[in-house]
Amino acid sequence: MFTCLFLFISNLSVAQERAYNDTFDLLLGSWKLDYPNTLKAIKQESKSYYKSLKAEKQEAIKKGIGARRLTFSKDGTYIIRIDSEHSQEGTWELLADRVTLLIYLDGHEFNQQVMEIDETSMTLNLGENTSDVNRLMDTWYLKKQNKQ
Repeated sequence: MFTCLFLFISNLSVAQERAYNDTFDLLLGSWKLDYPNTLKAIKQESKSYYKSLKAEKQEAIKKGIGARRLTFSKDGTYIIRIDSEHSQEGTWELLADRVTLLIYLDGHEFNQQVMEIDETSMTLNLGENTSDVNRLMDTWYLKKQNKQ
């Protein structure tokens, strides 16, 4: 009985490690924000606010986050490209639950949630500790650009 329990726990541990590694490997590479799908997914109160903005402000938001690109490297480094001229570098960590993604930028920790991920797309919930513009669009839909 003890041997069976040990083998079960051992196999479970191997399966969990394999699942973690699969998620980790899927994260690697460059991800571009899918702005149209991200915009469609904003909450109703945020949609009302967004629609009340002048066209110039809506365009500024699109320009401000529409070009975002996230890059996750195997060595734990992270780059967020804000636009063609601006980027920030930090580090990242995927927790054992395979959902919690910690981003470290400029001395701040950002707790995000990987809601869905596959070889071509990812849904990322940015959590509560985000900027005002990101709170408007707290869930990002991303498309894989390349693998690392």
